[in-house]
Amino acid sequence: MTLLKTSFISTLLIFVIACLQYANTLSHDYAWDDKLVITANPATEKGIQGIPEIFTQRVSVPNKNVYRPVTQSLFALEYGLFHHNPFYGHLFSVLWYAATCLTVYRFIRFVFPGTDVLFAFFTTLIFTVHPLHVEVVANIKSRDEILALFFGLWALIVWVKGIESGSWLKLMAALLLFATALLAKENAVTLLPLAPLVWWFRGLGGHKRLAWSFLIPILCAGVLYWFTFSSGRPATQETVVMDSTVLNNIFLWTSEPGKVFPTSLVNIGRYLLLFIFPHPLVHLYGYNQISLKGWGDPETWAILALLAGGAYFFWKNWKNKRPAVFGLLFFALTYSIYSNFSCWRPIPWPTDTCSFRLWVFP
Repeated sequence: MTLLKTSFISTLLIFVIACLQYANTLSHDYAWDDKLVITANPATEKGIQGIPEIFTQRVSVPNKNVYRPVTQSLFALEYGLFHHNPFYGHLFSVLWYAATCLTVYRFIRFVFPGTDVLFAFFTTLIFTVHPLHVEVVANIKSRDEILALFFGLWALIVWVKGIESGSWLKLMAALLLFATALLAKENAVTLLPLAPLVWWFRGLGGHKRLAWSFLIPILCAGVLYWFTFSSGRPATQETVVMDSTVLNNIFLWTSEPGKVFPTSLVNIGRYLLLFIFPHPLVHLYGYNQISLKGWGDPETWAILALLAGGAYFFWKNWKNKRPAVFGLLFFALTYSIYSNFSCWRPIPWPTDTCSFRLWVFP
């Protein structure tokens, strides 16, 4: 345990464990959406020559109105150097994942500077070995999730350092990191509300700075709007509907709209349960794999009771800045993008309403 208190030993162990855990993927072939994004994507197959097209058009996923040029540019560079060889794609995904695990370790130590090194180490270790991350690492295409978290967490760290030191250079660097995360995958937008939260949890004073410290998140939201909604081909109703189908959205065109909200509540419990007992893990939680729940189902009320307990825990402990409180907020904010609550309507909705949400955050 004494050795683990040394930051270098802890980071080295985390990096080695992350790499060893997914070393078996190096012999794997391309899988799932790798074909759409890499091996059968005309822009990616052009290699370096395809990067201008990648940044000026929505070609990340054929026939989908998404814009992820940072991730696809890396795929294009790799394809140009190594061609149709999945070994290197898996290798770089493993290395990026290991680097992200180190970033998680650094982030925990940064948010809670007064806690023991062992707390950060074992928390990161759980994150590193948790099987929920298998698809993200083993599926090369899902590197966009890894990059979004990597650059997003570093953006939060640099942003808070800029606030504490009053350095505009660091604030601009944070803006660049946030923009990179957003352009890797738009899910990184859920990290923006965490910026003032991280600063507050560090508890280093200077509360008057909090009012203007929202500048970077606001600018990043503007970057997201500009690149996602204004760059490349414009969104149309056809692309909106095309991006979401009954196959990947159990709520689209449902004949029981009254069950959308209670089912969304129950899904929170399903995700929480997967943290504790990650089985079964499937590649899709969509049509005909999740049964709809109503207000008469006991699962719905069990989750409501659980949420009420979580709210009570938060109310009693938020002033103490306990790590568990930060963890609850982190989960709530980052999970919100998948919650489907924006799909809920008290009456039936037009067929493109819910799919529009999935177009913005697929």
